[in-house]
Amino acid sequence: TITKDFMDTMTAKGWYTGFYANKAYCDSYYDMNVMKAYPLWFARYQSSVEYSCGLHQFTSVGLVNGISGYLDVDIAYTDYPTYIKKNGYNGY
Repeated sequence: TITKDFMDTMTAKGWYTGFYANKAYCDSYYDMNVMKAYPLWFARYQSSVEYSCGLHQFTSVGLVNGISGYLDVDIAYTDYPTYIKKNGYNGY
């Protein structure tokens, strides 16, 4: 896919990449066996997910004190800043 080609190119240039998608997009447009080489930021508004992901966006109606309106809220399963620095990506 164009997405994987882009991520392959960016990784070869020393950048750490991943992709953002929801279930419908993963089911319809990606071969997830191929895409598993890269981390998924998965938008799925429920507690369980069908695909392995490094980030799970689980709601679009989150609230944070001091910010008016609703926000997307995510859970990170991977410490990306540490991983990126440790492996020398993104200029580190």
